Amino acid sequence: MSYGLEATNAAGQVLISSEFKNLHFKQKKTSPDYTDRNSSGIFGGVKLMRYRFNLSETPVPFFHVPSGNSCAITAVRSVSSGVWDVEVLTNGVNPEIYIFATAAVTSSGDTYGVQVFNNSNQVTFDSRATPLLVTGLVTLSQPSQPSSSYSSSGLSSESCSTAVATYSASFVPDNTSSYSTSLPTKPLFFFSSNAQAEREIHVSTTDSVCDGISVKGNCIGLLREYEYDSYYWAFYRNVIQWSSGSLKSTWCVSDWGCHWTYNTDSYAIGIGTGGSSASGGSWPYSNETINTFNNTVIIGDASYYD
Repeated sequence: MSYGLEATNAAGQVLISSEFKNLHFKQKKTSPDYTDRNSSGIFGGVKLMRYRFNLSETPVPFFHVPSGNSCAITAVRSVSSGVWDVEVLTNGVNPEIYIFATAAVTSSGDTYGVQVFNNSNQVTFDSRATPLLVTGLVTLSQPSQPSSSYSSSGLSSESCSTAVATYSASFVPDNTSSYSTSLPTKPLFFFSSNAQAEREIHVSTTDSVCDGISVKGNCIGLLREYEYDSYYWAFYRNVIQWSSGSLKSTWCVSDWGCHWTYNTDSYAIGIGTGGSSASGGSWPYSNETINTFNNTVIIGDASYYD
């Protein structure tokens, strides 16, 4: 480095440098502007929401949730020029969202501090602009299965007639991976959810109705055969939880639905006389898990920015 400044910690990690722009705190929101999904406690709790921010550059969102709750950033979208939506998934709580960006903006009254410039005379770090302080990093992976079991017990095959509140119990995520780490009293996290999973439960039944005479199990006359199929499904995203001295990787349902099909065929003396079919509901995604590479959690201290 032929210009500027570089500061490192005891481990040789770069904290401040003129070679890259540091993040600085911009604003905080404690409640969402839009709620897109709310399960009201079923599926283990689901709340998919958007926080809207006005910012001239791409926001970098961090979040804080109370201990024991799940959360992840699932998207950052440009709505229009200078308007951004930060999409967040939790198990039901409203997280506090802290926005950071590279532009170091200070007021005219801030006359003390340290500034670092790059070779284009741009400010890369300004101690007066509340720079991001990283207290830790954790690399984690997600459990291979969101839930330890998926039971079809009590689910109806006819037209997805089982109530959502009932079949949600079959999809509640309960697997976690734990990591020991030192956390501030009020930890702040950057975690962008990458891993996704879909799981489905297929329930099928067939039935026969003889409109003629049944002789030794054989239908003499008109025979109708019915087939019912229902595909109950849930879509998951990888999220994190925290408690004192521990960080957990787990899953949270972000979407759900059910697709059904119905088929009937008629026979007279063993000869097909026609049939009908119908279908409805939402098709599931592929029953698989994707984007399962290791992910990094950046940890900060929210109390610095309150």
